[in-house]
Amino acid sequence: MAKPKVGIVVRESLRKRILSDVDLAKLESFADVELNLEDRDLSDEEAAEFLKGKDKPKLDALKKTLCRNRKLESFPREPALITFNLESSGRTTIAGTPTDSKLK
Repeated sequence: MAKPKVGIVVRESLRKRILSDVDLAKLESFADVELNLEDRDLSDEEAAEFLKGKDKPKLDALKKTLCRNRKLESFPREPALITFNLESSGRTTIAGTPTDSKLK
C-alpha cells in the first residue's frame, strides 16, 4: 500500500509551534510529507500548486491509519469508536474551510 501524500502548507515558524519534531517523525513514518520550508504564508496560488498531487484525506481512512499506528494505549483500537467534530456537519473529507485562506 502506498503511503498517503501529505502537504503541510503553514509557514515554518507556525508549524514548529503546532507540530513537534516527534509528531512530525510519527507522521513521516506512515506518510510522504512535504513541508513549506519558507517562513511566510503562501499565496492562494502558491498553496494550490504546493498541494497539487497530495491526497485529499478521507476521515474514514484517517481513522484506520490512527488505529493502525496508535501510540497511546488509551487510543481506540477500532475506527468505528472515533468521531471527529467535522463529521457532525456531514463532512467525509478534510478539505479546509472557505475562511482558511482569509485568516492570514
